[in-house]
Amino acid sequence: MTGSSVRPLDYARNGRHVYDAIIIGAGFAGLSTAYHLAKKGLKNIVVLEHEKKLGSHASGRNAGMIRQAISDPILGKLAAEGRRTLSLCEKKGWKGTRLALNGSLLLARDKEIDQLKKIAKVLKNEKIPAQWFNQKKASRLVSLLDGGDFKRALFCKSDAMIDIDRLIKGFYQALKTRRVQVLMGHGARSIRKEKNLFYVTTAGNKALWARRLVDAGGAWAGAVARKAHASLIVLKAYRRHLLTANPSRPFDASWPFVWDLSRDFYFRPEKGVLLLSACDTQEIKDTQKTVKKETVDPHIKNVLFGKLKGFSDKFESISIRSVKSGLRTMSPDSRFVIGEDPKLKGFFWVAALGGHGMTTSFAVGDLASDLILGRKREKKLVNALSPKRFIKTDNC
Repeated sequence: MTGSSVRPLDYARNGRHVYDAIIIGAGFAGLSTAYHLAKKGLKNIVVLEHEKKLGSHASGRNAGMIRQAISDPILGKLAAEGRRTLSLCEKKGWKGTRLALNGSLLLARDKEIDQLKKIAKVLKNEKIPAQWFNQKKASRLVSLLDGGDFKRALFCKSDAMIDIDRLIKGFYQALKTRRVQVLMGHGARSIRKEKNLFYVTTAGNKALWARRLVDAGGAWAGAVARKAHASLIVLKAYRRHLLTANPSRPFDASWPFVWDLSRDFYFRPEKGVLLLSACDTQEIKDTQKTVKKETVDPHIKNVLFGKLKGFSDKFESISIRSVKSGLRTMSPDSRFVIGEDPKLKGFFWVAALGGHGMTTSFAVGDLASDLILGRKREKKLVNALSPKRFIKTDNC
């Protein structure tokens, strides 16, 4: 049963407690989907998380950059919608979620300038102002770029930064207010479907029943789907590192976050240090090994320094303070996977957000909840993200 006209919580068959929805995963995808379902009137929801602390993986291990300046028009639409809602969080009482309105500055040389043009087109379609800068003007905005190896830059003033820990806590408190349970340390151990109900046992020794199951498992979404015998969609998890460094030159906390599309690295100011990433994408074959601890590649500093050295000599004397890693999960076409599984009725995917989860969190949760409740949404958007696009059909 996937429509919005469902029975209230019942105690069918030997007093069994039946949830309207079990959501697996308490990252941005799962928390936002639960939030929007509760906001739209669904009463009996539980969120399962295998970790004992929120934000232990990708959702809590990102740079907190709200980036609307992306080249995919479908994802750009969700990013723009997400940015608008994020800007309202503090007004709604979500403490510490005020946006840092620093903007973004994307750099390119040679063929990557074409990518900048695609990004500019997406921003224009979403009515988001952007400005083209030459090297001189970009360097006036961010002095570290003086002499850098780039030709053009695109400045998006409305891109921003946010405290991700505060945002996660905001979602959690909103769910608590709506009496939505978030069970920590309760990863899904087994999943099966009996008639119209899903039966889930957890690592915390709970046995739960629900009419719908939502797979918001992040890097483990594929494993969740396999346990449920849903459709096979090949999602790949990639490790990406974040490093903090003491800058060798003065910098301004008001600088935008800077992303070089040609050498593929970014940096931004954060509480007196620089936060940097080499945008590395090392595929992780066995995500189960990362459940307890997300490991750090010992060579990542050299990878970052190699990119920075090729860009400018102004980064030569920076001193690395800390390194951490997180996983980013991608679908075969790099778009999100949101919607009902074509094979398993009542099983919904909210996965493969590919590093855009925080920016698009509200938009993703709104879309996913509408689809779960059987509400209509824009056909183009739904089809572009539907899990059906990966399933081959035999029309013979």
